[in-house]
Formats: sequence, structure tokens, C-alpha cells
Amino acid sequence: MVQFAEFEVSNEHDLYDTVKNIEWENLITTDDTIAIDTVLNTEIFNHSQYISQNERRHFPATFREKTGVRPSVDLNNPTLRLHLHVSKSKCVIALDSSGDSLHKRGYRDKTNLAPINEVLAAGLVQLSGWDKRSTFLDPMCGSGTILIEAAMLAANIPAGHFRERFGFMNWKQLLPYDSELWETISDAAVERISTEEIMLYGIELSPHVARKAKENVKRPKPKT
Repeated sequence: MVQFAEFEVSNEHDLYDTVKNIEWENLITTDDTIAIDTVLNTEIFNHSQYISQNERRHFPATFREKTGVRPSVDLNNPTLRLHLHVSKSKCVIALDSSGDSLHKRGYRDKTNLAPINEVLAAGLVQLSGWDKRSTFLDPMCGSGTILIEAAMLAANIPAGHFRERFGFMNWKQLLPYDSELWETISDAAVERISTEEIMLYGIELSPHVARKAKENVKRPKPKT
């Protein structure tokens, strides 16, 4: 999160008036689409979805007053995702540099019911004390998430290596996206990927779920 506004609020009018006066034209272009996520830890407001919906309604009108153009709201794939956090009486607004949640690695295409979160899977592998070299076995592998996370840890593959986009890649105003710098950082990480062979085995009772695991395991291939 890249914070760009912080202020005190005592009611809904304070929030709206302050948001209205932010110089949005310095942060957002007329081509951008937006989404607003809200987290509340306060007695002033008691419904985060209501606040998000309210700001999504007010924000385009505020932006149009200053620029003459009304930006579109896109909850699924916005170019800019804003994060509004109210703790007690303090409100912080930030740009989300990730876009989609970082637990979405970009490799898992097929899942079974109640699939394990990728971050949880990676944490379990690390807590197991595995040395990243000895044979690895998951006797109830499901769609293969723990196996894939173990392989990524062993090969030193960055967690976001298979994601196609991050939120900051759409930034044009506050911190303009530097594609050359990103390529330099990404290439340096790729150079540290290991090609040493490691044996990982997964067992799954359901043939249908096992097929999903096989498909998912095929997907993660290091970029070149």
C-alpha cells in the first residue's frame, strides 16, 4: 500500500468532504478505472461495504467536477485499486500496488472443493523443516498446491513469478511505472532460480482431483 492521504473523521460527512478535496487529478488519469476496498476498525462506521459503495458513488462525481470526465468503476479488473482504512478516528487512503491478492500466484488453474490457500501451503512447507533437497511427499495432495509451493521454494522461484500483472504496472501519476527497472529486478531474481533436480511425490485418492493436480503441476514454468 502506498499511502497518499491521512486525516481525522468523526462522521460520514467528514469523510466525504475530505475525499472530495483530495487532488485526485494528480493521482488518477481519465483513462483509469477504479475499485475501492474498505477496512474498518472504528465505532464511527459499522459497515465497510456501505462505505465502499458510498465512495464509489461519490468519487466519480468528485473527479468529474475537476476534470470534466467521470472515471468508470470496475470491481473485477480495475487499473487502480484504492484502499480506505479507518482506525478509530483516523482515515488512511492508499493505492494498492499488488492489484489481486498476493496469495494468487498465477499458476493454479484447476482446483477441487476447498483448495488450500497458496500462502498457507508455502508456510506449512517451511514450518515442516524440509531441507529443500531431500525427497518430498504429500500423501493427500489434492490439486497439488503444497507440491508446487515446495518446488518453488526448492528452486528459489519468486512467489509472484507466474503472475502476469501487478497493480503498480498501471500507475501513471503518483509513482509512474518504470518497466526497465522492473525488468532489471525481475531478471536478477530469475538468475537465482535453481535447476537442480528435486524429487517430489503426491498421492491423491480421487482420480478426478489427481488429474487437476497434474494439470496444475504442468503450468508453472519459469519465464525466459
